[in-house]
Amino acid sequence: MKLVLSVLLLFCSHCIAFSQDTTCGIIWDEPKLLSDTTHEASTPKIALTGDDTVHVVWAGGGVRLPYVRSENGGADFSPVTELLTDSTVFTHSANKPSVLAWFQNVYVFFQGATPGIYSPIRMIKSTTGGSTWQYPVDISPDTTGPPPETPTILGDTIVMTYARDLERLEFSVRLTPDIPGQA
Repeated sequence: MKLVLSVLLLFCSHCIAFSQDTTCGIIWDEPKLLSDTTHEASTPKIALTGDDTVHVVWAGGGVRLPYVRSENGGADFSPVTELLTDSTVFTHSANKPSVLAWFQNVYVFFQGATPGIYSPIRMIKSTTGGSTWQYPVDISPDTTGPPPETPTILGDTIVMTYARDLERLEFSVRLTPDIPGQA
């Protein structure tokens, strides 16, 4: 018997919600609210692992870099976790975060969170399936372009493209079997 699971992240009016379906789109679960409704939240991203773990990040929501996870396929979610705990360095919200997962390794990429117009692409890594997180590291020089596009993972290799400078339209592809500063 083949099981098809559909997952939907909803961007409601200023909030993030999660819904899923196991009937090929016929019957959807009631949406589960993930973000705080008193703050504006946007750009949700999701990563799934083969062990029923669901990882979700988004921008805003009154938190600099919010993260939730479910260890039972989305039936229940953890409370929102603030990934940027150092409020003296990361004084602003992260811009357009993305999340990747490969078994117990979870990676969150983002730009911003510090004063100024430009920021390097930064990464936070968990080797415990999202239970604990390492300190954020810069993985690119300051960039005047948008956040990385379509980061993808296979094993220990992460591939992403990002524009280093929109005025000159320079693009880079980053292959990362070992990301600097990471064990």
